[in-house]
Amino acid sequence: MKKLISIILAVMLALSVSITAFAAEREATPDTSDFEYQVKEAVVKKFFEGPVGDGVTADDIHFSRSATLSDGRFYFIFWASGIATLDVFYEETIGDYYYYHNCGEEVYLYNNGDVIEINDAYEAGIINDDILAELSAFGYFGIKPMNDVPDTSDFEYQVKEAVVKKFYEGREGFDVTADDIYFIRSATLSDGRFYFSFVADGVLHPDVSIEKTIGDYYYHYSAGLEVYLYNAGEIIEINDAYEAGIINDDILAELSAFGYFGIEPMNDVPAPTESEPVTQPQTENIEATKESATQPQMDNTDATSATKAVTSNSISTIDTPSNVKSNGTVQTGQSNFAILTLLIVMALAGAAAAFSKYAYRK
Repeated sequence: MKKLISIILAVMLALSVSITAFAAEREATPDTSDFEYQVKEAVVKKFFEGPVGDGVTADDIHFSRSATLSDGRFYFIFWASGIATLDVFYEETIGDYYYYHNCGEEVYLYNNGDVIEINDAYEAGIINDDILAELSAFGYFGIKPMNDVPDTSDFEYQVKEAVVKKFYEGREGFDVTADDIYFIRSATLSDGRFYFSFVADGVLHPDVSIEKTIGDYYYHYSAGLEVYLYNAGEIIEINDAYEAGIINDDILAELSAFGYFGIEPMNDVPAPTESEPVTQPQTENIEATKESATQPQMDNTDATSATKAVTSNSISTIDTPSNVKSNGTVQTGQSNFAILTLLIVMALAGAAAAFSKYAYRK
């Protein structure tokens, strides 16, 4: 009888362990058949594979902007969790177009399993001016026709002048004009107001990641890439506009829907794990951050040749899908343990009954 009970318990224990291991394996395996996941794997292979990759995987790659154009190719800008980039602004020419971007916000295309920056693709004859025109039409890929000369009567030019007046006018060492202001993200929402993030040519900012809460939304951005709105001739950051009652949760929902303004509903963001801490929201005045910007960089030749990605432990991160999946695995193991415990109790109860019956017969 004792041998029989031991065999039963051993079989149940083996089944429990195998079920837990099988569940963990299923939870941890991404769906590699997904096209965008394949692109992310190609990004890792090109930029992060090897000892300098800092352990970056496809699950750490996020597309901040993306589009599939008429040539059937996938064009995108990406960022990697835990990876910081140099705070350097670039302006290049491709064909009859300007191509301007921050370091780490280059535009790439996916072509036959390879990831290529658009300026290299243009020189290789993979893309042409028609594709650049399509990218330019989106308004947020940093592609602009050379013949698009600023018109001082143009609405966006007026917004740029308001930006200069608010942040740079009268400040020693900042010779910034409206022609130096570039909108890297912009949209006109249902309230008729113009929302945007901007960079100023030659102006650098601290490499700091900031996270705040506005209403029921998270607002996260790098210093210098805040989201502003243009309201009756004034430039206002969205958190100040929310506190003043100028905008509400409906506008935050519209900004969130774009996917690249750094606005995200709180209920869409999982709680941080111990392995990936999130920096606490920074409550200091962002004007102080603006004041701390360095002098305009007159010569960025050396900076242009700098490495495009450097690791940083100060970057705030959000739980990746792999973390959520591993949390599900723990819960599966706990459920199997409860089932195993119940089966052991039932087996012991049966053994006790059998032993009592045997003793009674004797």
